[in-house]
Amino acid sequence: MFDLNLEIIAIGVFYAAPILFAAMGGLLSDKSGICNIALEGTMQVAMVMNAVIAISTGSATLGLLGGFFSGAVYGLILWVLTQYYYFDNIITGVILNTFALGFCPYIYQISSVDGEKGIPLFDKNFFLALSVLLPFLLHWMFKNTKFGLHILAVGNSPENSRLAGVSPKYIRFITMMLCGVCCALGGATILSIGGAYADNATAARGYTALAIIIIGGWRPLYCALWCLSLGGLMVLDIIMQGSEFFGFHPSWLIWNAMPYMVMILALAILGNRMRPPTGVGKV
Repeated sequence: MFDLNLEIIAIGVFYAAPILFAAMGGLLSDKSGICNIALEGTMQVAMVMNAVIAISTGSATLGLLGGFFSGAVYGLILWVLTQYYYFDNIITGVILNTFALGFCPYIYQISSVDGEKGIPLFDKNFFLALSVLLPFLLHWMFKNTKFGLHILAVGNSPENSRLAGVSPKYIRFITMMLCGVCCALGGATILSIGGAYADNATAARGYTALAIIIIGGWRPLYCALWCLSLGGLMVLDIIMQGSEFFGFHPSWLIWNAMPYMVMILALAILGNRMRPPTGVGKV
């Protein structure tokens, strides 16, 4: 029944990695005062550009860099619309997510790349190592660096930050680019695991990352733990498929939905207790 092996455990860890990358990107955005719900769309755009460029050039490095650039640009679109044109953060994120749904399949189709030959990609263990290091890096940055403290200051009170000589727009410019790069890493991880591009391959991981950020209380290490917990539930889903549970044989749909049911329950219990940075949505 509980025939655990390294391969199954690895599936759970790799499942958590793209969500963790997106959560860390959203964390940077939120901490600086921009509520970025466009994580899903950013992952999709970065992933399709990564695939197209990697196939076209035959270079995994150029593909990854193309994904980084695309993710950063997508993040900057949200930055421009919210910081200069004063669009609502949530509405702008919804628009960008919706746009990505049509943009990504179209770009992949008109690029005429032959995905059947395979996509040059970095090894998935490379992304796994980065996903483990990134939460610790952000935790250290927020605690010990001037830039990290500026992010916290801007995210809590952009008005006071201006009085102290810190430009909220400049800080948010950098964090939105970094958010896009983190989402691009999540998209690249999905590509490296699947080995091929598919429409909507992100499978709502960007939206799951939003829940992780809230449950984790906008703290990098807590968010990482929740991501790993979600990966563990994915492992449970794989193990329990078709297995007997206390004399019953639950439908596979129940096990498949289990991770998300737990996330909803955690949001219901912990969501109201967590408080976002007070400057979120303020210009």
